[in-house]
Amino acid sequence: MSDETMLAALLGQAEGPGALVRVGADPTLWRVVNRVIAREGVRLSLKQVRPQPVAAQPTDAGRAVVAFDRRHGPTVVHLLDLPSLDAAPPPGPRLLIAAAGPEPGWRRAALLASLDGGVSWSEIGDTAAPAIMGRTLNALGGGTAALIDERSVVDVELLHADMALQHATMARLHAGANLAVIGDELVQFGSAVPLALRRWRLSQLLRGRRGSEWAMAGHAAGARFVLVEADALTAFDPPLDQIGRDVKLLAAGVGDANPAEAEARAIGAALRPLSPVHLRAAWRADGAAVLSWIGRSAAGLAWLDGAEPVSEPLFGIEIERADGQVRSATASGSTYVYAADHIATDRLAGPEVAIRVVQIGQGLVSRPAHLRLPI
Repeated sequence: MSDETMLAALLGQAEGPGALVRVGADPTLWRVVNRVIAREGVRLSLKQVRPQPVAAQPTDAGRAVVAFDRRHGPTVVHLLDLPSLDAAPPPGPRLLIAAAGPEPGWRRAALLASLDGGVSWSEIGDTAAPAIMGRTLNALGGGTAALIDERSVVDVELLHADMALQHATMARLHAGANLAVIGDELVQFGSAVPLALRRWRLSQLLRGRRGSEWAMAGHAAGARFVLVEADALTAFDPPLDQIGRDVKLLAAGVGDANPAEAEARAIGAALRPLSPVHLRAAWRADGAAVLSWIGRSAAGLAWLDGAEPVSEPLFGIEIERADGQVRSATASGSTYVYAADHIATDRLAGPEVAIRVVQIGQGLVSRPAHLRLPI
């Protein structure tokens, strides 16, 4: 029998192209290639289906690719109430959350915040990328924000050995590199030298950054160290009415038997004006003293020309006598006349007065500039 063409009438079949057919009791399979309707019947063009033996091909079962599953470990979290890191302050209070763990496998934790002392809690998302952080091993000494601190060094121990610090040139420091929280002070470091596993020595310091000069004194060993990097910080903006109040935080990761806790007290540092600087007194011939100072704005902290940025806000002045009585005043400029008759009255209480000047902002005042004036 031809394997090309036959009459469907003889087959009793009329399937279309692609169909498999058999001729009578013959077990041979044929595939319909074409179908033509002719006068004598339906003519099918067929092609015999000849099964091909399948040769066994050698195969490789492969191997399992096993990723090293590093332990996540517990969470360490810090709730940072920092001065504004931008030229303009945020519209409301802003807290920054830094988290990591003592295990290199730590990745993230869920965050909850309480604005009522822990009575109620709200979910505020997850932590950012693991922050580089640890603790100081020695007390950072006092310093000045006006010059590079070439004498002070601080040793820090990071959470685990995979964390590392690096040097920064002066150009990179001016661009904001290597900014870190040490205690409550913002510090930049130019030199980072490894001492041992997890331990680093930091020097060539720029102190009291972003108006944190007030925190340069009172450092102790064991203070928190957090490298300030945008992609390793989660911002949390409490409502405006939370200014001056406390915020509590919980961070829970897969390796935490109990959530890690953190707290920020009397928040609002991002909205607090910078304290005045260069407070001084000049005596006049009539016996009065002219108090003067320089106000500052966060917009001028780049310090491009070496001069303090000047602002024109409202200032508050307090003059405290030796007996504790306080004389208060305000000034819209950067001077105030301490009148001769007031000086004569205050002199009756003691030989000097303590003068404090603050910048008055929207809802917050700056930390004070201080001067002790013999009268």
